[in-house]
Order: sequence, then C-alpha cells, then structure tokens
Amino acid sequence: ILARRLREAGIDANVTHAAIAELPPDAGIVVVHASLEERASRAAPQSTVYAVSDFIHSPAYDAIIDALRPHTAAGTHPSTQLGART
Repeated sequence: ILARRLREAGIDANVTHAAIAELPPDAGIVVVHASLEERASRAAPQSTVYAVSDFIHSPAYDAIIDALRPHTAAGTHPSTQLGART
C-alpha cells in the first residue's frame, strides 16, 4: 500500500519488507505496527520510525509522503508527527 501511494505521489522510493532484526543500516524510514515501535527504534536508531495500528488505512502514510516531498516553506518537519521518532 505504501509503495503504491508513493508512486501515485510521484515519489521514487525503494520500499522493502524486513524483520526488525534484519533492518538495513541505511533505512531512512521504518514503518512498524505500534506494538513494535520501541523495538524498531532500538534496532534502527538512525531511522525515522512510524508506528501504525492499521496498515491499510494509516494516516502515517500521508505524513511519510509529506516528509519525502521537497519543502520550500520553513516549519515543523513532518517526521515529528504521528508517532515518528528520529
């Protein structure tokens, strides 16, 4: 779903699935179920972690798309929203 939403938004991003223990060291964004947020944050401290409770209809996807779009106006970075951790 996220890969499709990114394509529709015109964002070229590599979306892969991985176990938390196998997260790549260069992962910029990690999307996990809310119950795994703390564990994912420990496993990938360099990543922005988005915790979702519903993978199908998560508002976090909008925040991720917004975070990946170029921004010209100053303001709060979108990764500070929706339980994202940096």
